[in-house]
Amino acid sequence: MNMIAMLFHKNIPTATMEISEDSGAILRIKCHSPEHMPFLREMSLKEINFWWKHRAVPDSRKDIRKYLKEEGVDNTLKLLSKNLALSLSDCYWVCPGSLNLNWEKVNLYYNSENITFSDSDGNMFSNNPNGSLNGNMEKEAFHEGSNWNLRKYSETSGGEQCINEKFSNWIHERQGFLQYVKYELEFQSDRCVSCVCPFFTGEKVEFITAYCLAESKKQRQDVSNFEQYIELCTSLGLQETEVRNFMDYMVLFDFIITNTDRHYQNFGILRNPDNLKAISLAPVFDCGNSMFYKNDYRMTAPEILNLEIASMAKREEKMPEFITNRSILNIELLPSKEETKRFYMENGIGEPKAEIISENYQTKIDMLSRFQAGQKISRYTVRDW
Repeated sequence: MNMIAMLFHKNIPTATMEISEDSGAILRIKCHSPEHMPFLREMSLKEINFWWKHRAVPDSRKDIRKYLKEEGVDNTLKLLSKNLALSLSDCYWVCPGSLNLNWEKVNLYYNSENITFSDSDGNMFSNNPNGSLNGNMEKEAFHEGSNWNLRKYSETSGGEQCINEKFSNWIHERQGFLQYVKYELEFQSDRCVSCVCPFFTGEKVEFITAYCLAESKKQRQDVSNFEQYIELCTSLGLQETEVRNFMDYMVLFDFIITNTDRHYQNFGILRNPDNLKAISLAPVFDCGNSMFYKNDYRMTAPEILNLEIASMAKREEKMPEFITNRSILNIELLPSKEETKRFYMENGIGEPKAEIISENYQTKIDMLSRFQAGQKISRYTVRDW
């Protein structure tokens, strides 16, 4: 039998949903409070299913089948329902019609320990947050002291994705940039295996992704995605200068570290879930898919610029075209090629790979230098380097 459940935003009934017993997908939806919906408006069935799917753990995650078996479900959407779709990123959750629950009983900020709920038919539900930790890297949420933290395990044997997070922190520190998530590395036998960071959200602060913002307004044909995103943020009360400076910095920062994964779920705004007012832009986070972690050879400049990325453009070379302030990243304060090689070696990366990383990174510094001098950066202008 399909499950009828209410989508709540804290204690506000936002939409009634019918969830498939077989697939875990949403079959029907009736909106009750459009302003409290994840897309900041009433959502279609297609849109709510996109949000639902991307809220869940991806099927591609390592060892996901084993985890699903342990939880007694056969797909990640059912796991999401079983865990009441609770997340440490926002204040949305679902309540099956067979249960009588409220935000105070289930939310993870009042209840740091997992709680199990059962209905009259013996169906079991939990407020475990791990069912909504999306992204391909294996990860887990854990409570320590008074804070929730996230532990991520690198997909690469040398822990490069985690080390890249720490390297990114180092760049922010040297630049004097404050809006970023801090990561700490964890080692086993001198090898980095994971990294830990605090959640930047709470009961009074939730994360609204750039995707949810972008889908709240029809795409204009006369402006870029980048400019429309700035317009969306300012329409919510954020200052245009602050938004533009942040976005310029993030784009140039991603360019210098060759971040291939700044998709629309990896940036956004912070919002007060009670009054629905924007607080600020979300800090820069999730920078692990960078610094040539999948590339084991010295790349040419055109090869680097031809890398496919998940962002507002499909190729690296297109991203700098969005920027207004080319000098917002101080090239003099960036780690040098030598410092970069030493950093990676000190964190367990062998010298051959550390050398490749630092050489490819130096190529990006050279590109940035020319870009800041007014030159256009493309596969064609750099082919003779």
